[in-house]
Amino acid sequence: MSRKTHLTIASIALVICAVSVWQMVLKVRTFQKTAPREVFSVQRVDLRQFGFAGRDVRIDDITMPGGEDGIAVHYGDESFELRASMTPGHPDLPKLERHKNWLAVVRFAPALGIDLADLDNEIEAGNITDRLAIVTRTQRLGSDEETWGEIDRKAWKFDFYEFLPEGGFDHTSGHLASSRKAADPERGEIDRFSWQYPAAYQIMPNISFVPSVGGRPPAELPEIVHALSWTSPTAFVSCLIAVLSLALGLGPSRIRQPSNQTVQSV
Repeated sequence: MSRKTHLTIASIALVICAVSVWQMVLKVRTFQKTAPREVFSVQRVDLRQFGFAGRDVRIDDITMPGGEDGIAVHYGDESFELRASMTPGHPDLPKLERHKNWLAVVRFAPALGIDLADLDNEIEAGNITDRLAIVTRTQRLGSDEETWGEIDRKAWKFDFYEFLPEGGFDHTSGHLASSRKAADPERGEIDRFSWQYPAAYQIMPNISFVPSVGGRPPAELPEIVHALSWTSPTAFVSCLIAVLSLALGLGPSRIRQPSNQTVQSV
């Protein structure tokens, strides 16, 4: 084919690629808006005393009957106690710093379709209701807290204590999924699209984010690929055709060497 033909094919392929990529963006946006799930913004609260739902919240250090370290959680007129599932830090550490390896107080709210920078304003305006919970992490019994216990993420148990607006607490528990497949609630695995999942990550050690150890949860690639439909392969193929056509169209022309044969006269 001629140089002009190659460049024409490349131009058409680039247009198809651009349209396909734009359609991919639209399909991803539609998927994020229509997928049956919620997205939560989770913030850690390090204060020991504050207010929530018109009630005072206070967290005190205590010594359990068996001599173990623990905390007492007060919410209005109600309270409960928690035994420290891991060895706390030095008592002189400020706020809740000494308990950060096993406990976190989290404030969270649905944030799907909302700019996180505007989330606080939406909460203050009463357009969104924030929620409050305590999450704790427990390692496998008998494991070393600073070595294997910190990377054996499949053995971690998480307990969640949500502060109910009407008073009292709601306790749930679970563990991380044992594979990269969707979580199975019947086996006690935490749904990655629940508020509990990002809340649990507030008390995971940094080593848990290393991919070889476990890492952050992968995106729901099968669902996303299915949502992209024809756009993904079309964009890939058209881009490949455009690159090859441009290479052939803009490359140096072949120069024919003159024949060295001599014409014999009869």
